[in-house]
Amino acid sequence: MKKATAALFALSLRRAKLGVILVAIGAVMGGSLGSLLPYRSAHAYTQSGCHVPDVWTTQIIAWYDWGTNLQTPGTAWRIAWETAMSDWNSANTTKTVNIYGFPSEPNTINSIWDEENGSWYGAFAFDDNPCVSSSPHHYTDWFLLNNVYTTLYFSATERRSVANHELGHLLGLWENNSPGYNAIMDQNRDRSSIYVAQTDDINGVNSIHNHSH
Repeated sequence: MKKATAALFALSLRRAKLGVILVAIGAVMGGSLGSLLPYRSAHAYTQSGCHVPDVWTTQIIAWYDWGTNLQTPGTAWRIAWETAMSDWNSANTTKTVNIYGFPSEPNTINSIWDEENGSWYGAFAFDDNPCVSSSPHHYTDWFLLNNVYTTLYFSATERRSVANHELGHLLGLWENNSPGYNAIMDQNRDRSSIYVAQTDDINGVNSIHNHSH
């Protein structure tokens, strides 16, 4: 089991070309693997520099397919991801967020058991070559992961918090640990009470996508 899951994690990272990606980790100790992209601060929220594309003038759209371990509806983590997507889709953003499931999409959301690669809860990664070299800066190939091992005893609310945090990265937000601000992007948040996007997170998404093309 250990070798199989570690191999899956490594394969996922190789798929995203780890040498040229951003990997955002919602870790137990508040750490991350870091970013190879420049980021810019605006108010308390922080922008990663890349995001899923805007479609038309009123929508932010992302398509995904379920990974191997999230094919079965009704499992704890699939519910967490679905609930978090619904949260963002109904958030009071200027442009409507629409995160859609679509079969055979290269972008995936998956769940793995990983006890060998650090104390992370969730992860987001992408192939950033087109993102860095083109304007506007859009993610192309991306994937989201959750770690069942470190979240085994999480409540449904805490899992939802992790999923919403990682989806925030997809929308262009980076970690926000600014004191005095409640934010889903705060790695040190109380995941049992902050589990959906807060005002600062929504302001960040609005700032990013109101100025993108």
